[in-house]
This record gives sequence, structure tokens and C-alpha cells, in this order.
Amino acid sequence: MMTKKYYFILFIPFILIGGCSSEDDKTTPEQSNTERLFDDQRKVLEKAKEVEQMLQINMNNRMESVDEYEQ
Repeated sequence: MMTKKYYFILFIPFILIGGCSSEDDKTTPEQSNTERLFDDQRKVLEKAKEVEQMLQINMNNRMESVDEYEQ
């Protein structure tokens, strides 16, 4: 009889603590773990594409200036 009473007393704090959670703990259904895993890589890839585009524009401008200089 005494052990049941102690079990009850021990498990009440665990139940109360488990029931308290913040909104930050909940994951959004539209973004899974694998999507969050690759977010940083996507950002780096987008940045690399922007840099590549800037380099391409710069190269085209230089080629135009060289062509104008040769004429």
C-alpha cells in the first residue's frame, strides 16, 4: 500500500513537467527535419549563383571594352 502511494507522488511531477511545453518545441508540419538540414546548403548555393552571375556580367563588360579598344 505504501509503495503505491510513493509511485503516485513520484510520477505526478513527471506528468506535470511533460505537459508544459513552449511553442518553440513544436515543429511546423510544412518543414521537416530533412528540409531544415539542407537550408544552409541551399543558401550557399543561391549565393554562389549570384556570384557567378556577377562574374558573367563583369566578363561580358570586359570583353565589350576589349572589342571597343581593338576597333
